[in-house]
Amino acid sequence: MFKYICIAGVLVLMVGCTSSTRNVEAKVPLVETRVEKNGEKVPTLYRQFLESNENESLLTPEQAIYFQDSYLSALGQKCRNVLFESNNGVSVKRVACTENKLFSDQVRAWYFIPNL
Repeated sequence: MFKYICIAGVLVLMVGCTSSTRNVEAKVPLVETRVEKNGEKVPTLYRQFLESNENESLLTPEQAIYFQDSYLSALGQKCRNVLFESNNGVSVKRVACTENKLFSDQVRAWYFIPNL
């Protein structure tokens, strides 16, 4: 008797493991796709300096602007530290990051990330 129960149990397990699962498709998206720009847009005058990989500076009558090394953020965006030194000795350091390119010849916009 025990032998028949064991054989029946093994057969039930084999039949249960061989059946395929259902294919389920979501009719409502689980995550809303939206693009948010984080920060204020950098003036286009600075874009050529930000796109360059060189440490460059820009001198204006009011201030000196230093574009420092670029790096990749945790979100995969190219970022650069930008140091603003005014003529009266006040220094402000900001981070500028770009949006990721969607296609190869896209002109990227740069954004100053808010300081924490």
